[in-house]
Amino acid sequence: MEEDSRKINDKFLKKGLMMVVDGVEPEQVSAILETTVDQMRTRHKHGIGFFTAAGAFAPTFGIIGTVMGLISVLKQLDNPAALGEAIASAFLATLWGLLTANLIYLPVAGS
Repeated sequence: MEEDSRKINDKFLKKGLMMVVDGVEPEQVSAILETTVDQMRTRHKHGIGFFTAAGAFAPTFGIIGTVMGLISVLKQLDNPAALGEAIASAFLATLWGLLTANLIYLPVAGS
């Protein structure tokens, strides 16, 4: 059975099976595996916090980019040919902020 357990790719299942093969008491196997799951949940909560915060801040950074772009637009008011491109660039910053928040960060966080 020990050789068969080495063929298992799932580390969690392999760890539990190896403890059973080694003769560890069932209560102890259960306690060790539960501790492993609790530690994994704790690690995932930290990662989720990062992505939740990134999802909250991304639109704000997009707005900051838009404001900076609009400042550039105001500097070019004497050149009407360049205004369209400058305005488009400014609003693109908002779009990127919203897209990254709602299509990447918040879905990864599970929010």
